[in-house]
Amino acid sequence: MVLAFLRAERRGLNAAWVEHAVAADPGLLDNPQLDDEAENARRVDVLQPFRGYKASPGEHPYIFAGFPTDVEWWEGLQSRDDIEDLYYGREQWSEVTAAHGRQVRNVAPLVHELASPTRETVAAIEEAIRAGEDLEPLIVCSTGPEGRHVLLEGYKRATAYARVLEPETEVRALIGYSNAMESWLFF
Repeated sequence: MVLAFLRAERRGLNAAWVEHAVAADPGLLDNPQLDDEAENARRVDVLQPFRGYKASPGEHPYIFAGFPTDVEWWEGLQSRDDIEDLYYGREQWSEVTAAHGRQVRNVAPLVHELASPTRETVAAIEEAIRAGEDLEPLIVCSTGPEGRHVLLEGYKRATAYARVLEPETEVRALIGYSNAMESWLFF
């Protein structure tokens, strides 16, 4: 999950920050050795100060506020229907979600109501999807397979997928399950 999160950040608005953070060791993202515990720890060290992953007590945990430590991660595929059923994080994209709910199916048609940089980024991702570009997996969390599934990372990709993905097409996702997921601030 940490690798996918950092790779997605590198492709987005935080590209310069991620490139700077891994400049001394670009293999962390480009040629990862996932069975190397020291390398995995270095990736966590990159994600921690910027997004608060595994923040120490007293540190601002950013997006990972209240995120459970016992998450079991699965790789899976999501269809357009699955993506439309996802939820944006609590109090995120509030210019749209406050009035229309947090489900992707309700927000994706309203891209024109989102702030300017977000609108342009979603449009660029839509073009990448149409061009067949392979994008990073969505990162989704839930209490279990039958529970509400909330996006941790990939709001813009999920929005673009819901807008342009053919119904039978599936995209990659990392799905994290924990019975304690409701403790996550954005769940």
